[in-house]
Amino acid sequence: MCICIIAVLATVLLNRFAFYKEMAEKAAMESMVRIIKTGLQIRLAELIVTNRQGEAAALEVDDPTQWLDARPANYGGVYGEPLKR
Repeated sequence: MCICIIAVLATVLLNRFAFYKEMAEKAAMESMVRIIKTGLQIRLAELIVTNRQGEAAALEVDDPTQWLDARPANYGGVYGEPLKR
């Protein structure tokens, strides 16, 4: 009987761990999106202030992490580029 209770509690605990891990990953991703969005807005403002609005179209193909002070620790690089080691 005691083993059954421990097994049920362990199952519930593992389920909660998975849920909180997913929520933490979601929060980290949403934070990174906000940071990249802010970087884009700052870069676009720099182009407008320096009267170079024509260069704004190039932002569509640029790597958005280059606008950040530091790239994320888990950043794997631009899709399609060979891995740098």
